[in-house]
Amino acid sequence: MKIEFLFPELVTLYGEKANVEYLAKCLPQAQVVTTKLTEGPAFAIRQDNKAAAIMSPDFVYIGSMEEDFFEAAIAALKPYKKALEKYIQSGRIFLATGNAIDIFGRTIEWKDRVYPDGHIADCTIEGLGLFDLKSVVRRDYSRHNSWYYGEFEGMKILGHRSTFSRQYGGEKDPFIQTLGGVGMNDETKQEGIHRDGFYGTTLLGPLLIMNPPLTKYLIGKMTEQGARPADADSSKAAPPVKLFEEKWAMEAYENRLAYLSKPGARYEMGALG
Repeated sequence: MKIEFLFPELVTLYGEKANVEYLAKCLPQAQVVTTKLTEGPAFAIRQDNKAAAIMSPDFVYIGSMEEDFFEAAIAALKPYKKALEKYIQSGRIFLATGNAIDIFGRTIEWKDRVYPDGHIADCTIEGLGLFDLKSVVRRDYSRHNSWYYGEFEGMKILGHRSTFSRQYGGEKDPFIQTLGGVGMNDETKQEGIHRDGFYGTTLLGPLLIMNPPLTKYLIGKMTEQGARPADADSSKAAPPVKLFEEKWAMEAYENRLAYLSKPGARYEMGALG
């Protein structure tokens, strides 16, 4: 089993790397590989033979970054767009959290961008175009900070958001349905994008620590897609997923769920203290 962490030199915000660290603790047998901007991603390895398939990851992760890094991340992934689409279509897991979701859409419209030389101008960045999604960045506005409560596949999803960008479109590939708080923008109940093995959300947490049921679900999906020992009996069901420090993770989750799901709960950041 292999976990790939994309561009750790860019993903430095909000402690998001803890998603990978927690997943590794839940799957101590897994190998974690980090891919820097100058390196070819592990997911791009051809999977037309067993030897290559063993080297390919079962889970790929990318998280929040400074908006100025969007172009570098897009440029690093663009040569591997077809391989990324094939990886996602295979059902293997690709998780993007925070503003990383922006790079997978059609365009990123940046209002009043401040350039290194000090001049200010609007700009449009071409995304990878995997999804029919437009992102709008407004750093001249206050950062959007809020708590979030939603649902996916019968699971309650919790998180928070801290971002200068909002997302529009993507209705054909919805991920989480909002129950409390706002979605990807103030006019929608949709939060994030999901298609085949791709799960993209603007939510922070870290998401996998804050949502044990979702983490179990994704690990289960990894198992379904072949992330099992080569000598495993395919006629038998995969063993139950056990998370690292699951008791404490679930207790924290249930306490937070009780607050965010109660009538009259406030979702503006600061409402919990």
